[in-house]
Formats: sequence, C-alpha cells, structure tokens
Amino acid sequence: MKSVLPFLILVSAVSRLAAADFTVTNTNAFGAGSLYQAITDANNTGEANRILFNIPGAGVHKIDVSQNPLPPLMRDTVIDGYSQPGAKPNTLSVGDNAVILIQIDGSDSKVPLTGLGLSGITSPRGQYFPAHYTIKGLSLTGFTAQAPLPAGYCGPDKVQHSYAIQVGTVYSAFIVGNFIGVLPDGETLAANDRGIRLPDHPDSALTVDYTVVGGSDPASRNVISGHSDYGVSGGGIVQGNYVGTNAKGTKAIGNAIGIQAEGGMIIGGTAGTGAGNIISGNGTAIQVGGFNYCMGAVTSVPSVGVRIQGNQIGVSALPNGSGITIVAGSKNVIGGPGDNGVSGGNGIEFNDSGVIVTGGAASQGNQISQNAILHNRQIGIDLGGDGATPNDTNDADSGPNNFQNYPLISSVKILNSPRGFSTAFVDGTLNSAPNSSFQLEFFISSAAGLSEGEIFVRSANVTTDASGNVSFHTGFDTDPGRPFYSATATDSSGNTSEFSPAFSAKAQLLNISTRATVGTGDNVLIAGFIVVGTDEKKVILRGLGPSLAQAGASGALADPTLELHDSTGALLAFNDNWKDSQTDEINATGIPPGNGLESASVTGLASKPANQGGAAYTAILAGKGGATGIGLVEIYDLAASANSRLANISSRGFVGTSGGVLIGGFIPGPDGRSPARVLIRALGPSLAAHGVGGTLQDPLLELHDANGNTLVRNDNWGDASNASQISATGIPPTDSRESAILTTLSPANSGYTAVVAGVNGSTGVALVEVYALN
Repeated sequence: MKSVLPFLILVSAVSRLAAADFTVTNTNAFGAGSLYQAITDANNTGEANRILFNIPGAGVHKIDVSQNPLPPLMRDTVIDGYSQPGAKPNTLSVGDNAVILIQIDGSDSKVPLTGLGLSGITSPRGQYFPAHYTIKGLSLTGFTAQAPLPAGYCGPDKVQHSYAIQVGTVYSAFIVGNFIGVLPDGETLAANDRGIRLPDHPDSALTVDYTVVGGSDPASRNVISGHSDYGVSGGGIVQGNYVGTNAKGTKAIGNAIGIQAEGGMIIGGTAGTGAGNIISGNGTAIQVGGFNYCMGAVTSVPSVGVRIQGNQIGVSALPNGSGITIVAGSKNVIGGPGDNGVSGGNGIEFNDSGVIVTGGAASQGNQISQNAILHNRQIGIDLGGDGATPNDTNDADSGPNNFQNYPLISSVKILNSPRGFSTAFVDGTLNSAPNSSFQLEFFISSAAGLSEGEIFVRSANVTTDASGNVSFHTGFDTDPGRPFYSATATDSSGNTSEFSPAFSAKAQLLNISTRATVGTGDNVLIAGFIVVGTDEKKVILRGLGPSLAQAGASGALADPTLELHDSTGALLAFNDNWKDSQTDEINATGIPPGNGLESASVTGLASKPANQGGAAYTAILAGKGGATGIGLVEIYDLAASANSRLANISSRGFVGTSGGVLIGGFIPGPDGRSPARVLIRALGPSLAAHGVGGTLQDPLLELHDANGNTLVRNDNWGDASNASQISATGIPPTDSRESAILTTLSPANSGYTAVVAGVNGSTGVALVEVYALN
C-alpha cells in the first residue's frame, strides 16, 4: 500500500461528510447546544454529519466530560474544532502555530473514560454498518483514571485504561490537527493515560478501510504527548506528528511509549515532505509488538508487517530512552527503499539505544535498512537486547533475526582526485550460511563511537560459497570528514545483522615507545597510554636496555623490569627477563627483545569508547635493584583490525643532556589509510602542580622522521604558527613555556620520533605526549 493513498481517500471522505450540521454553542455536559447533544443528534440521522462550534466568548472553551461521558460516534461525522471562531490550523512545516480553542477534558473522573469513541451502528437485524470520521482541531486532556481488571482476565492490559480517542471497526477515521495530552497552548502537560487506540490490522477486513493519525500536510499534524502509557497504538497510518514533544518540537513532554505498533501499521513514509514523525522525549519511541497478561504469566504478542520510514527518532536535546524496540514480530521494515526511489531511512539518534530486536527465534525477517543510526549510548542495532553479538561460523545459531552475522571490513583505501573528490575502496569478508545471497549495506560516520552508521552510501549483493565465505570489494564516493566505515548484512528473508565494528580510514597509532634516562623513585620511566574502542586490544609491551648499547646508546639500563597497571593502579603484568614466561607467545609476535635480560609481556587489554574517555593503562620501566641508565619502553599493536586503537601515549622521565633526552616514538598506520592528525605536547612546569619535583622548566620539542630529519620544532607553544588550532583541540599546554606540535602525518612503517630536551641544556623531569586526534 502506498502512503499517498489515504490522502486521496481523505478528500472523498470529507466530501461525503458534509450533509447535516450540528453546532455546539456551550460547554455544558449535556442538554441543548452541548457537544453531548450534537453527537446524539448526529447518531440519530441517516446522513453524513458535521459537528461545528460557535461558543460565545474569547479564549479556550473547556468541555468537562468527567461526570457525563460523551456517547460514542456511530454515523459518518466530522468534528471540526477549527470551526470555533478564532481557531486556525497549523501552517508551519517546522513547529506548530495552530490555535486550538476547544478542549475536551476528563480530569475529574474517578473511573476509566474514553474521550471520543468512534465505531459504527448495528441495525435491528444485527447487521453492522461501519462509518467514516474526521476529528480535528481539539485538545483532549485528563483521561487518566484506571481501574482493576476482573479476576481471571487474560489480555493485553494489566489494568482498565482511559483513552483520549478509541477507534473501533470503521471504514475510515482521520485524526488530524489535534493536541492530545497537552493543553491548547501546546506547551503544558495535561496527561492522558493512553492517547489514540486504533484498530488492529487495518487491511485485514472489508469493514476496515483506513485509519490515519496526522498526514503530510502541516495542518494535519497532531501533537501527541504526555501519556503515562502509549501515545498511539494499533494498526493504521501515523504520519507527520510530533510525538513526545511540545507543539514547537523544542521541549520534551514524553510518553512512556510514543507509538506501539501492531500488525500492518505504517509510521511515517516517503510520499512527500512532512510524512515523517518527530518522535522524541519518550521512554520508548516505538515499540513493535506487545504483551499478553494471563493469570500472572506474561507472553509477547508479535506484530507483522509494520513499516517505519522517514521519521526522526530522537534529537540531541530531546532523546528517547529507547529508539525502536521490536519485542516480538516478523517481516517488519525499518527504513529501506521508499516510494519513487526516495530512501525511507529514519534518523535514530541521541537515544539510549538505537534498534533492539528481541522475541527469540519468533522474531524473523526484520529488515533494518538505509537508516542514520548514530550518537546512541548503546550499539546501533542490537539483536537480543544484550549488547554486541559475536559472529559464529556459518551462522548456525538461532534467535532474533537468526543472529545474522555482520560483515567484517578489513581495508579502506581513499583515492583523492585532483578535482577534490574522494573515493573509498572497501574490502572485507562475510561468513554466514553457505550458498546463500545477502545484501550488504555500507555506511560512513564522523565518529567511531559504538557500532553504528551515520550515512548510508551504497549496497552490494554477494553470495557465499559452499564454506559460507565471500569476499567483497566495492568503491563509492565518500566524505573525508566521515572517516569511519561500517556495514550490515541482510539475508534473502530480510534478517538484518548488527553493524560491523567501525573501521577507520585514517591512520592510527600502531606502535608507540619512549626512551629516557631511567632513575629511581619518581624518576623511573612511566608510559601511560589509552585504548579506545569496543574490542579487546592485543599488545606486546617491551622494556629494553642492554640492546640499546648495541645500537650505540651509552649508559644503557643493564637489567630492566617492566610493570603494567590499569587505571585503578592494579598490577596487570610484571616481567623481569622475558624468557622466564610467555616465551612461545612472545616469540610468535616476531619481535621478541634482543637480550634475555630485557622484559616483555603479551596481553589483551580491555577498551572503552572515546565518549567514556577510553581505557587507561600505565607501563613502568625501572632498573632491577635500583639500577639506572637509558631505557626504552614500547607498546606494539598486535590486532590492528580490531575495533579498538591506541589513542595516545604520555611518558614521563628525566630529561638529561646529549643522549639522555626524552624520546617518544610512534608509528601511524597501516598503509593505505589517510594521514593521521596528531598533537604532540612537551610538558615540564605544569607537572609541579601535580606534586612532581625537579621539573624541566623550559622544554624544547622537535619532531623527526625516520631519517633523523627535523620536521617541526617548537619552544613555547603560543609562538607556533598554528597556535589557535592547538588551542582549539581543547588540550593545549597550560604553561606558556611548554611546547606543542599539531600536524598531520602519513602512515610510515619506519615511524616518527618526538624529542624533548631542555632549552640551553637544562635538565629535569618532563612529560611527552602524543595524541591521535582522529
């Protein structure tokens, strides 16, 4: 069904509903001129009807139905709140300037009420006649009362609920231009228990034609906010509304659940501008499927055929707790291609979670395609609701969306044309069911974050071999400002995977090292580093001394010891002589120390996302028995393809003269990636504020290439030609005598060195830091 069709039907429905008018002239609960009487009169005609308003006096007119509920509508009827003098529908594409002057309120009721009920009429012979309805220009508020359910009840509710609007079996119902759950000012919460209840499966029976909440025309926009349960539930079409915000869309007035989608519901659409809903500020933006309660047991109730397209689900200032949660359901579509070649992707941003699919093996064929899923606190797509699910060989496991395996990107190479265009060439693999077809979707993002995809850029079809493997190579235009690449896989049944780990097209720090004079006490060599990402990072740490003498260094540390600590100070590893433990594992890296007295440790380190500051570690190089001399501590990345990276190193040591200067080495890579933007700092005076004695008072910083050539030199960071850019990083040195270099470096297997010395040969304790700013 195309989302444009309801609006064609709306035109014909309105033209039918224009035969008999009943005018409300007062706010009485019943009697002549009341809304109660107008509905009663409309129900007693055999014609199509309009209920209009002409209540004397300025301002909002509140009709209190708490003690005298309105009768349900049973005949073709339009209730037009905008007919009240001074009222007008919204004309803004963003925000809402509607003037609503008719409020229907049930705040004083002690029993569950429905504000407006829409159904049909049953003839004396028992034949049911559905009707056509349009409800517009009203504020419905205060329907909050609940009551216990009878003993032995089994069904979708835990209590008896109140509703602003309930739609029964009808030919059509158009609910447009209303404020549901907020006062007519569009700003003030006036909660209902539940908002709008639509019939299930809108296309499953001849007696049900269309139920539409909102539309692509700004005048059709409803504001549906502030409900203690859901804002909208059932089937039908929900388009162009603000769900969970004020009328301007600038303040959260959240629903517990914005929209609870049942079979066949269409949320948003791609028919034209304005079809998508803004759904923000809610506990859960959209829940697909529901629950059944019976004698203390709770079971999930699946929804089939829900389509969610073109919506903005979460904005930065008004996040939802959860974006989209499929509690149970199959053959549902989130995003995907829309009508007329327009993408139906949703923006799912800034929420606690993006898309979660639960419901076990009963939840199958849920396609999640072409969406912008970013800046959520949890992974973008979560199958099972328990965080990232690792791939398994040949996808033999079962669960939500069959726990479809995701692709693994192994390489991204960027080709920049002279005309300023950038093309990305992406390589990787997928292991899944043998001899099966899959659609891969590729995304680029501006930040690594958790597994997510900011901009959909391309899809590609692949087929696995008899072993379940397939390699892929694809190219597409890219944005250098979005250097992180991810992908999903969807099988032929519509089961979409989680996102692959983000792969950076920019170089990262693969190997980092520091050489300095190793003293005693506070003057041992201390190297701190941070691991950013979501995967474990396997590294080898080496503490060298004797082999430096073979390279020409005088006064080398004769017998180094190496410790590794986490951010709490807990000791993770200690080694004196590397051949005493892990010998095979260290040899397998291909880079064991060259002397048996030197130290090494191979370990897997937990990472943390960048927005949590990464995971911090400290390596301490000392001399056995208090010995001193020049030592070197190194950290090598043994898992460059993992979704984690060495983000920076900061090493503290004594800066002497000549060969006793402090040297920080680092290698950006791997080959084929874009240049890395790095900030290098040399600190001295500011260390005194942290209790360090004997600090270097005026550090001098130089950056050298592998051939020893000086690339950049800085004494006082404020004198640098790009000092304003250094300041803009947010981490410039705090003392004007300290030094900094901000530069972009291409991947180089031979690496770079940052050398810290003292101006005019001065000495003292200093800190050298290398930050990867990608």
